[in-house]
Parts: sequence; structure tokens; C-alpha cells
Amino acid sequence: MAFIPYPIDIQGNSGSSEIVQNMTEKPPITIKQIAAKAGLAVSTVSYALRNSPQVSRDTCQRVQDLARSMGYRPNARVSGLMSHIRQAQSRGGVEPLAFVWMDSNKEECQTTPFLAHLIEGARTRANQLGYTLLEFWLSDKGMSIERICKIIDARGINGVIFSAPRKQDSIVINADMSHFAVAIIGSAKWTPEFHRAAHDHYGGMIECIHQLRQMGSQRPATIIDMEVNERCRRSYQAAFLSHAPQDDPRKYLFTRRFEQFVELSREIKRLQVDGLIINSRNFIGESIIRRVEDTFQIPVASLYLEPDQEYAQGINQCYDKVAAKAVDLISSQLNTNEYGIPEFPHVLHFPGRWMTTRKIPTV
Repeated sequence: MAFIPYPIDIQGNSGSSEIVQNMTEKPPITIKQIAAKAGLAVSTVSYALRNSPQVSRDTCQRVQDLARSMGYRPNARVSGLMSHIRQAQSRGGVEPLAFVWMDSNKEECQTTPFLAHLIEGARTRANQLGYTLLEFWLSDKGMSIERICKIIDARGINGVIFSAPRKQDSIVINADMSHFAVAIIGSAKWTPEFHRAAHDHYGGMIECIHQLRQMGSQRPATIIDMEVNERCRRSYQAAFLSHAPQDDPRKYLFTRRFEQFVELSREIKRLQVDGLIINSRNFIGESIIRRVEDTFQIPVASLYLEPDQEYAQGINQCYDKVAAKAVDLISSQLNTNEYGIPEFPHVLHFPGRWMTTRKIPTV
């Protein structure tokens, strides 16, 4: 059998160019090579490439410029692992992350299913990544964002997660955040903006409309809490007006709370509503919603289902998964030494999951 010096495909094209390219490819530049050319210790170069405060800014810039000119490319996996190991070793154990509750107190966090679900998702993910989660409450006496940040900094914590505010649609932070990796949960407006993970409220409304149409609804109405609508940047309102099937959906969008069944009943009859989308069953009142379902035999969908809610249908916003992704955002920043206000904040939106926990009437 003749010896073939390089592979040939069935069409007669040689693979020699690929072989030559592989043989002539230069080995990667190492930190030792950069240190030798810069006349610095390997440890100094390592610190400089990570923007460590142990090295002056001028030295960091000089080393990074030299590394770039030499074609140095760090190994992302190794860099992330070593960063995590260094931070854990400096604390003598597992690295802590701070979880700041914006307007919920300790008792609410323990007794409210939504909040308990959220923190459990964050804690589970933190443990999976080798972190531990420490909780702080802005509602504690004498606390402010500035003071909490000072406490967190004094404890040597670099990663901070802020919970979704439940009573405010905008937050302003005046504290120095330059040495923190920050992630926000929820859709409220923050100044400055940071990386965030949130439920896709716009997509949640579209899914409710779709599910009601599958049940035969052609004239769905929605009752939304305007405070919630503002916190999610009017996503509920925009989605309903854009995707509701009727010609003039504005007539079917209500932004006031119906205190009595007779009020809501009157509107359902007047507009011939055959499906109802609400913020939550608690917003209208469980007794009123039950009477609507029983009297008119129309499906009612909730934009927010409590994690353990029974006898309902609608969107489980899966905030345990959202909180877990906020932890991922923190971990990513710590692994790449990204601190402070991001130039281009990342926004991760999650659509939630449609759930039905009982037999639903069809139109």
C-alpha cells in the first residue's frame, strides 16, 4: 500500500493546508512570558491582568497593553475557577454573597410563599456554585442602602443581589458600588442600572390571552393593578392592547379594583366578556372571582399564581428560577473581575410557566 503524506477527500482535494496550519500555529502566550518582557514578577502580572487593587492603575494598564500586543488570551474556565478559589481561601472557607431585601421584613420573608420561594431559589443556586447567601433587610431600623453597602463591604463581600421592590417602581442608589458585583431581581427602574433577572410580564400576558383563546374566548377583559403595571414598565398594558383579539381592546382593560361582585358583573354583561385576566386572585378577592366563574361560566386566568395556590390557573412566574439566574449573574461578574456599574447592563427575562390546578370552564 502506498504511503499518503496527507489526507485526500473523495473529490481529490488535499487537506495539506489544514495540516500545515496546525503545525505552524504558535503556542499560547503565558503570564511568565509577559512577566519576563515587562521585567516584573509573575504574581505582579497576574494581579495586573485582574485589575487587583494591590497593583497601581498605571502598572495594570501597562501590563494589559503589553499582554494585548503579545496576543495573550486568558483561559476563561481556568480564570473563573482560580478567582473563586482565591476568594474562598481569603475568607477561610465558602465565599458569601449578600442578598438585600428592599422592602420586606424578616417575618414577611418567612411567612409569604412568594418570598420564601424566591430566596430558596437563590440559596440553592448559590450553594451549587460554592457560595453561601447572607440576608440583609433594608426595613430594619436605621438601615439605608448606603449603610447596608458599608456593612457588606466591611465584611469583605463582593457580590450583592437586590430583591425586587414590592412597593416602589423606581430605586435610586447613591452609594459607591465600584467594588461590588451587582445583580437586581425584578423589573423596577434602577438608577444607575445594573445587570438584572426578571419575569417577562409582557410574555405572561400574551400567554394568558393565548390560553383563553384556546378555551374559546374571543372577548377577554383584563383587570390590572396599576402599581404593578408601573413596576413592570407597563408591560401588562402594552401586551394586552397589542395582542387581545377584539377590535378595540381599550374598552376591555380595567385599571381599578372592583370591590363588589355587582360592579364587575355589570361590566361583564355590558361588554359580553367571555374570559378574564387578572393580576392575581388576591387583587380582586377570591370570593368575587369564584362568583364570576360560577355565575358566568367563563375562564379566569391569573398573571401571578402563588407557588402553592390551588384551584386556579395562570402564570407561575417561577421567581425561584429568576433568583437563581441573578446568582449566575453575580458569579459571572466575580469570575471575570467585573465590578461597579456595567457599561451595557444585561437583562434576562423569563416567561414563567402556565399552570392549571383544577378543571376550567370553557366558553
